[in-house]
Amino acid sequence: MKMLYITQSETDLGLFDWGNKEYFYGHTKKISDQIEAFCTLGIDTIYYNHLKLRKPRKGNVWNKIKFRLPYSSTYSQIIYTDAIDGYDAYYIRFEGADYNLYQFLKKLRKNNLNAKILLEFPNMDYDEAFAHRIIDIPIYLKIKRFFKKTEKIIDRSITMNGSCQFKNYKNIPIINGIVTKRIKTIDNSEQFNNNEIHLGMVAGFCAVHGVDILIESLHQYYLNEKKNRKIFIHLVGVGACMNDYRELVKKYHLEEYVLFHGYLLSERLDQIYEKFDIGICEMAAYRRNYPVSSCLKSREYLAKGLPIVSSIANDAIKEDFAYFKLIDTSGGIFDMQEIVSFYDEIYGKKKLQEIRKEIREYAEQNVEMQVTLKPVIDYLKMKDK
Repeated sequence: MKMLYITQSETDLGLFDWGNKEYFYGHTKKISDQIEAFCTLGIDTIYYNHLKLRKPRKGNVWNKIKFRLPYSSTYSQIIYTDAIDGYDAYYIRFEGADYNLYQFLKKLRKNNLNAKILLEFPNMDYDEAFAHRIIDIPIYLKIKRFFKKTEKIIDRSITMNGSCQFKNYKNIPIINGIVTKRIKTIDNSEQFNNNEIHLGMVAGFCAVHGVDILIESLHQYYLNEKKNRKIFIHLVGVGACMNDYRELVKKYHLEEYVLFHGYLLSERLDQIYEKFDIGICEMAAYRRNYPVSSCLKSREYLAKGLPIVSSIANDAIKEDFAYFKLIDTSGGIFDMQEIVSFYDEIYGKKKLQEIRKEIREYAEQNVEMQVTLKPVIDYLKMKDK
């Protein structure tokens, strides 16, 4: 079987900028890994990225109005060429509802009647995000209209909502996966110090990560505790609010305990990971209306052999998994002693190498890309649609 993988976003040139530096979007790596997994599992997959790039929208009044018009073009346009036709299946990664995308899908179906067309939705709240303000109702209606008009074009949607139905599409539920062989398990036994707890978060930081909550909670810990256990927070990545976080750290005089490492890759990232005792996921999940997390970094933490703390359940982690801790942060702060107790519960019972091995094996069995994509593969290899 031959399949064409298509995205609305330009991955080769997909760069964003904070502080005059260039950083690649995380979805670039995910797309590459998905294509590799498809090929390994017997689906001959080729990447198609022939796009008419659209410059980022500036926040002027006209662009805000245009964004809300029924037939306005919002996202980069997929250029339809003869090279597209003739495949057995098409896997399209959705960025946003757009009239150009609808026209593309309509033509794709007309030219490839027997092909299987799959549309992956990395997020699921596209319309709900615009349903709460009157000014955003035109956007909400545009998105709803897109879903309605593509119902009979798309054979299957792909989501991470755990359901066989998404909107009015027949849906294949999957979870985010990784290629574990590319991730080196942590080996920090020589520098392991039971008197110190090193928390690490690797992310493109935004409100849902709750860095401010981590800092506030650490501040309260050092105010109220005797400091017999030092807690450090390592932040790896960039984000629009990093200057605010730095100011908060200065305000509480936590410079020794909250460390900003910036954006790191490869060996430099692995070196920082060696310091981590616990991986931290989203600590402000209440700021986003998701019942469960699918974040990629949780998978990387597992492959690294790290226990995880989060404020939201994770679709890759079973309820009885001993190395995952849920903490309620809805009050804007939490008791750091919860993490201290979690640390002691884990590292006080088993040898470090045994802990790393158990968590790594869990990653290989549950979040390996070839495992998470199996429902899609099964559908593609079916004779019928």
